[in-house]
Amino acid sequence: MYENKEFLAIHDFVNNLLKVNKLFDVIRIIDPIRNLIVYYNDLSEIGVPYFCNNFLNIDEKCENCISTRALNEDETYIKIQYEVDKIYMITAAKVSINRKEYLMEMIKDITISLVADLGEKEELKNIISDLNKKLVIDELTGVYNRRYINERLPEDIYNVDLNNKKISIIMADIDGFKEINDNFGHMAGDVVLKEVSNIIKKNIRNKHDWAARFGGDEFLIVVQNTNKDIAYMICEKIRRSITNKSFFCRDKEIKVTASFGAYTLEPNIKNIEEVLKNVDENLYEAKRLGKNRTVSS
Repeated sequence: MYENKEFLAIHDFVNNLLKVNKLFDVIRIIDPIRNLIVYYNDLSEIGVPYFCNNFLNIDEKCENCISTRALNEDETYIKIQYEVDKIYMITAAKVSINRKEYLMEMIKDITISLVADLGEKEELKNIISDLNKKLVIDELTGVYNRRYINERLPEDIYNVDLNNKKISIIMADIDGFKEINDNFGHMAGDVVLKEVSNIIKKNIRNKHDWAARFGGDEFLIVVQNTNKDIAYMICEKIRRSITNKSFFCRDKEIKVTASFGAYTLEPNIKNIEEVLKNVDENLYEAKRLGKNRTVSS
């Protein structure tokens, strides 16, 4: 699993932190390269694949993942997590132990102290949930934002190789969006962005797939466990839905089309820059061929 020398160095590092009495309840050390938990108070978890909600027994990716952010940006991040009747403070940071980089998560049950200061649990639960969502949701469209892409996409790409499954990355771009803003006003442009986002969300699976606003009028869509043909069908379904819909702003009808570039990853790890380059090239080809179409590879 990992060498005894490595474990002993990590064990000594954590023990020094735990000498500060009651500062944290749980400390986890994760090897980000192997995606394994290499230290955890509960020894049964050592050596198992890591995901951020292991300790809460939640078998799904959290939306506001500060651990991924801590790794990507080399900063320390803190968030409040609510689970059943417990409130946790989670601190995530990148640390160096024996010249090797790890992710460290420090978890503290703050239920009693926080509720005493801020009032009822249910009200506090809603506040925490809203704050966590606002960090990763695009305010205008309701889909995820660029921060979420930066945190989630590298992990999804890595998991293609880890789990021996395919995923498809799709980039959608609204055709002639500048002309929509120029001819009908920015309010109309906002209406189009919101409606296109709703169409995208209706045509992907809530529990498995996700969509985010990449920037401006571009959307990035990640579809799990799909091959090239299925990715193409999904793009075409969304594209036709956009083409056939009438958008209205101040009683003015606006017809909209969109172009799509799709790229399917197979096992054999690729970095995020290479993936986005391939997706962008397919989108560019769709635009070059006359727009309102899909190009996939």
